[in-house]
Amino acid sequence: MRPPPPGPPPPPSVFLLVSPPPLPSWAISSAWPVLHLLGYRASIAATSTFASCPPIISGGIPLPPISEPPSSRVSFTEAVRSGSGVTAPVIPHRAIYLHGAARAIAFSKLDERTLVVPFKLALVGKFLQSKLPASKIRAAFDSFEFIGEVQVGMIDFRHVLIRPRLEDDFLCLRSRDLWPVAGCPMRLFRWTP
Repeated sequence: MRPPPPGPPPPPSVFLLVSPPPLPSWAISSAWPVLHLLGYRASIAATSTFASCPPIISGGIPLPPISEPPSSRVSFTEAVRSGSGVTAPVIPHRAIYLHGAARAIAFSKLDERTLVVPFKLALVGKFLQSKLPASKIRAAFDSFEFIGEVQVGMIDFRHVLIRPRLEDDFLCLRSRDLWPVAGCPMRLFRWTP
């Protein structure tokens, strides 16, 4: 017995795709260059735009937007109190001793490896010509299109510490030797302890 043939497809105005099915992590990582070239960022923005629209069913009645159950919502106070999820490494206090005439603290190799973990993807930017105010540097980094968050901090008037959260952003930054930041060339170096 053969199954009956499918009916005609519904008209396009009747159904609205609210969100695509989630991709497995292996598919995203292996197809990232292709997705990036095809404008994956734009499709994410379009998906988030359509996600706020209520879907239309065949009767033409829009469904109410889906909201999270009240138990899974987090208040602003709870979010601030819990922090960003990234915790600083903790090492025990060390005794201060005198090394010659200067005070010193000794750290073991294990302590050093523990302290370096948050800076695994850190870069140092060096401005070649002039010094820029921190506000212009941060505004320039906000204008760059990164996937995740990138923290920028001043080391001195000529050097900045750049800490991307995602490895894709780190690789994007490392792909170029010189970056124009507010009209001034900036050379990037890998941060090492």
